[in-house]
Amino acid sequence: GCGASLKPHSVHRHVREVHDGFLPAKVACRFCKKLFRFDGIIAHERRHTGERPYSCRFCKKAFIQGGMRTLHEDRWHFKRLYHCLADECTATFVSDNQIRKHLRKVHEVTAKFNSMFEKRDSEHTAVAFASLAPEVAAAIRNPKKRRRSSIARAPPVQESASVEESPQPAQRSPSPELVSAELPAETPLKPPQADQYGENGVEIESVS
Repeated sequence: GCGASLKPHSVHRHVREVHDGFLPAKVACRFCKKLFRFDGIIAHERRHTGERPYSCRFCKKAFIQGGMRTLHEDRWHFKRLYHCLADECTATFVSDNQIRKHLRKVHEVTAKFNSMFEKRDSEHTAVAFASLAPEVAAAIRNPKKRRRSSIARAPPVQESASVEESPQPAQRSPSPELVSAELPAETPLKPPQADQYGENGVEIESVS
């Protein structure tokens, strides 16, 4: 590898763009005309419109992205902490960015960060969950997986997939009955008359 420190979900994009040279298409913002990826243009335009659809379940704050709301609730309401697991370290942090910086500077970790720290509940976490409605608490404990954009999950073309999976019936050799039914019948050759040709196939001259 090139030694770049990346999150697991960013490795595939890094390889495609940096090493394979594949640059994805970008979309221009309707307000400032800056270019953004397809999965980031919506969040950027919300900064112009002021739309904040993700409201905190505990306070009146709202956010433009669901991940920002999760970080806010974990830090200020659930009070979850990130515990360092490197070399029997007991350091704790309130965000994953802080513990990643700690791992790079103190423990000189450059890859596989997720295996070097753990997010744990505190004594405030159970109290915060108890204050929520049961369906809201269940949704936080078991979040739905985020769906990728339709461009990344575009299904393959059905015709090409069918050719790769199994041979088409039309590729098989047809039966003689089908061949005779599809092809036009040829005009049969007329046999030579017996009085014009001899036994050896030589034409007999007519005697006048």
